[in-house]
Amino acid sequence: MAHSRAYDLYDYQLVNNIDPPVKLSKATLAMVTKAVLKRCGSDYGADKDGFLSRDPRECWFGPEELLRKEGDDTASCLTADQVKVVTKLYGLYLLPRTNTEIFPGLPVGSEQPDGPGEVGWAPRPYLGGSSFASSSASQFYSLGVFEDPNADLRKVDIGAAVQMADQKFPYVTHTSLNLDGFLQHGSKLLIYHGWNDPDITIYNSINYFSSFVDALQRKLQVNHTEALAMAEKSVRLFAVPGMGHCGGGPGPSHFDPLTTLDQWVDKNVVPDKIEASHVAHGVKTFSRPLCPYPQRAEYSEKGDRKDAANWACVEEHWNFALYDRYFYTPELAPKPPE
Repeated sequence: MAHSRAYDLYDYQLVNNIDPPVKLSKATLAMVTKAVLKRCGSDYGADKDGFLSRDPRECWFGPEELLRKEGDDTASCLTADQVKVVTKLYGLYLLPRTNTEIFPGLPVGSEQPDGPGEVGWAPRPYLGGSSFASSSASQFYSLGVFEDPNADLRKVDIGAAVQMADQKFPYVTHTSLNLDGFLQHGSKLLIYHGWNDPDITIYNSINYFSSFVDALQRKLQVNHTEALAMAEKSVRLFAVPGMGHCGGGPGPSHFDPLTTLDQWVDKNVVPDKIEASHVAHGVKTFSRPLCPYPQRAEYSEKGDRKDAANWACVEEHWNFALYDRYFYTPELAPKPPE
């Protein structure tokens, strides 16, 4: 929590330390999402779905593609300052002096998709021109850490604030990779997270799962494929395309993780996939399988695209081992393929 709220402070300071402060309206963010879907999803139908079905890290979209040129319609482009802010929001937040990782950025495609629930970046008040940080960041740092409701969060040293928060509330940051005590009882851990979560980026969950696999690889002295297979006997991560914070969004956000977990623990029914659906106004509009990360769902190109029966979980063609931590941080990210 301390680090995710620090990322909010970073975003807040980023916006407000530009004169005048940068605004990103819901309409502007929706325009960016539309450009992402056109750029990276038109070849497999994501532009029509309204969300990316594949890992957003496959999408080599740069907001500079939307930089305003003379004569451009202002509704379909970004100013230079807006490009700067959007680029930074995609990026991993590193403390400038120490290069310490605080929290990963937000995926492309999560800017402002359609759908119910908590979706899009627009709910952050500072992106709309408000002088206030997000309520969760304000409450945690001003009231909890500093115990000062009048603290000016535009000027605080975030590195010092994080250090203070970690010392004061060590129990709110759970990053231990040692699950032996939990797993030795036959317990299972099922993690799910929406790719379009605008509040707590899915890259945080991916980092944890990937770090768990890496730790297992070192412990057992096996290769990455073998370590992943061992990890998946007890721990699985399901990345939900198009889902917002804990639900909502344009993706298949209706599913039953509790029954899936019960079946896995009690009857050893391994969750190789979870059938999910999108529901609008009480009506199911489409279904799709959720696949254990790093697999993804792929359409068979036959039958109704809206029917989960015509989708299958496939191995991801890309190796994201180098991308899990540093994607879209320009000085650290791998170069795009030729």
